[in-house]
Amino acid sequence: TVSYTEKSGKLALDAGVTVTDQDSASITELEVKISSGVEAGRDLLELNQVVSTLTAADGVTNLGLTSAWTAGTGTLTVSGTAAKAVYQDILRKVTFINDHYDASAATRKVQIKIKDLTSYSATAEITLNFVSVNQIAALTATPTALTWHENTGAIVLFSDAAFTDQD
Repeated sequence: TVSYTEKSGKLALDAGVTVTDQDSASITELEVKISSGVEAGRDLLELNQVVSTLTAADGVTNLGLTSAWTAGTGTLTVSGTAAKAVYQDILRKVTFINDHYDASAATRKVQIKIKDLTSYSATAEITLNFVSVNQIAALTATPTALTWHENTGAIVLFSDAAFTDQD
């Protein structure tokens, strides 16, 4: 379980996660999905690195990894064959962000699974508690020079008064 405070920037979901596989040295796919509570178009999972530029241990050979973010389903995928350590490093850098003032305070469930050469792992789940911050409302108006006489009725004090509240 991790907590995210509204508008607090990027939060690493699990910087200490470990990727293991007893029968394969390689991973072919990673999927991180906000499975419940997702605020489509506002919640964002990011890699914090460009996976298409990652190279093999020789420092030259490009691994050929690709990534995709599907906002409507809250799903981040990384595809391509690479060592477990490469995918572990990628997963440790996955972050969550929602930079909207009026974000939903719903708890999010984030599911993570990896695939080796033949099958998907069991799904790991992270609970993401969302902490809303009340934004102070604002009232703006320009005073007007007034002349009022008794028994003449009401007059407008502020013709351009505006009230805003970001959340």
